[in-house]
Amino acid sequence: MDLNRRTMLRAPMVVGAALSAGPRAHASTGMGRGVAASASSTSETDIDQLITDAFFYAFPVHDLARVRWGATANLLNPQRMKVNQLGH
Repeated sequence: MDLNRRTMLRAPMVVGAALSAGPRAHASTGMGRGVAASASSTSETDIDQLITDAFFYAFPVHDLARVRWGATANLLNPQRMKVNQLGH
């Protein structure tokens, strides 16, 4: 599966629709068109791959935010720095 912005934006909708549809859902259940219908044809390995791809995409973003918060906003850090200001 190709990892890009479109698949990352679509991943939560597909996974959520597949999980809410249940394990035996398929297109003939009348789920409608669009994401819900495509989620029913998504296999379990595709969902696992989407979750893995989303983790590899989002973890560095989360980690950067965590480190930035610790360096700039955490009140328990006595050496915190101001944003956009060099500390020498």
